[in-house]
Amino acid sequence: MAWLRTEFRLDDTQFAAIKKLHDDYGIVCARHCAAIMKAKERAASAAELAALEKTCVEAMTGHFHRVATLMPAAEGERYLATVLPRVKDYAHENVPNLRGIP
Repeated sequence: MAWLRTEFRLDDTQFAAIKKLHDDYGIVCARHCAAIMKAKERAASAAELAALEKTCVEAMTGHFHRVATLMPAAEGERYLATVLPRVKDYAHENVPNLRGIP
């Protein structure tokens, strides 16, 4: 989370609010990951897996938009431009990351 604070020039209040959102969302994210992993383990249908993955991506996207609203407007836009491309076609093979982003 330190990179977020520095990269997007967050003050203490903004950072605390975003950290709380992040911590709260971690619970939701863990549930989505568990559901996807279980579906893969039991060889769920492609349609069921696609629905679970879609739910995951929609939840991440919503989370990122909520985070962006807590940033200064220009920084929020830059944040979304950074993170949204990473989840648009997310393969659900491991945790999303920002490696390789300039």
